[in-house]
Amino acid sequence: MPLDTSTDAPLIDHSVFNEVCDLFESRDDFNQLIYEFKDEAYINIRKLADAASSADLVTINKISHALKSSSGNLGFIKLSQCAATLETMAREAMQADYIKLVSDLNESYQELTKELI
Repeated sequence: MPLDTSTDAPLIDHSVFNEVCDLFESRDDFNQLIYEFKDEAYINIRKLADAASSADLVTINKISHALKSSSGNLGFIKLSQCAATLETMAREAMQADYIKLVSDLNESYQELTKELI
C-alpha cells in the first residue's frame, strides 16, 4: 500500500521555532542558523534530485533522513513530513515517482523560504 504523500501539515510550528530562537543569545545568531539551514537544505534537495534521477534509493534515504531531522528540529513541519515520506519510501524500496516526490519536497522548501524572508 503506497504512502499518502500529500500533507496538510502546517508550514511552521511556531512554538518550536520560537523555542529554538530563545536558545540563542542574539537574533543575529539565530538568523545565521536559519541561513545555514536554508543553504544546506537547498544543496541537499539538489542532491536528492540527482539521486532520484538515477533511482539511488540509498542516497535518497540518507539525505531525506537528515533533512527530516534538521527541519523538524527547527519546527519546519511540512518540510520535515515531506522528507519523512521520501525517506520511508526509499528505505522500503517502494515503487514511486521519486522525481515527483523530490519536486514536491522542493515546493515545500520554496514555500518555507518565502515565509522565512
